[in-house]
Amino acid sequence: MNIFKLFIIITKKFKSRFLSRQYLIALIYSLKKLIFFKNEKLDKLIFKRTVTKFFLGRIGENRYNFKIYKELEKKFTEANYFNFNNIKHPKLEEKFIKGFVYDFLDIYYLPVYHNKCVIDEGPYFYEKVQIKKNDVVIDAGANTGIFSAIAANLGANVFAFEPLSVFIDYLKHTSRLNSGIHIIPLALSNTKGEIEININNNDLRASSIIPNKKQANVELIKTTTLDYWVRENNISKIDFIKADIEGAERLMLEGSTWILKNFQPKLAISAYHLEDDFKVLPEIILKANPNYKIVKNWKKIFAWVDE
Repeated sequence: MNIFKLFIIITKKFKSRFLSRQYLIALIYSLKKLIFFKNEKLDKLIFKRTVTKFFLGRIGENRYNFKIYKELEKKFTEANYFNFNNIKHPKLEEKFIKGFVYDFLDIYYLPVYHNKCVIDEGPYFYEKVQIKKNDVVIDAGANTGIFSAIAANLGANVFAFEPLSVFIDYLKHTSRLNSGIHIIPLALSNTKGEIEININNNDLRASSIIPNKKQANVELIKTTTLDYWVRENNISKIDFIKADIEGAERLMLEGSTWILKNFQPKLAISAYHLEDDFKVLPEIILKANPNYKIVKNWKKIFAWVDE
């Protein structure tokens, strides 16, 4: 890597954190809470994590993730699982804890209790992009199932797509704890077949089928398109699609154009894995259905069609 490219990377990281309105709001909110209010231990750890992450980045986040997990165990444990206001999720081995805390805070705890403190990817609900009772929901990149559990708790019928074998046992446990979750051990893409997925051993959530993600190990997984899968399984509607699939979001959308045109589901799509995601993903959505309204917020694209 030459000096110019290194400078560009450092500049982008500096702007994304120190000049980010979202980060600054979270920093000020956390400092106010720490200085002027008495907080429960869990919230105090979360606020300290936010402040430390602002100045130290991922190092600051990791310092508090395990402490937060231990506090979650004390506060929300029921038998061998967590119960967060009837959203149930199994306890985890150590190698999964960092990712679980990141996701749990981002998509559930902070949006519900401290919405000014969201500093990472952000929740999957925004404006008209909401889940209603009896909705049919696609969870693409289900991981251990925290979003699937949230959706099921809202009364949805959830199809949890997760191709990685390392997550399936936890996902099965989550589905037993929360009715309405159906596990689909496939990756959503723009073709039906098989492909190698690159395993990120440092953060299993970041494993990807995108070739430029350089990880050491690979696993052969099966892929399908959402258009094909819906027809194959006689699914009569899709109301909501959530996708966080490490750069393959555009492939999933390319394989869902019939769904976007005919079912017009609400969309909550991660848009930060590839540099041009914020440009390319809306183009695919609007080409399939020009009626979509699109909003870019946090590190996601939200889209819906007005009734």
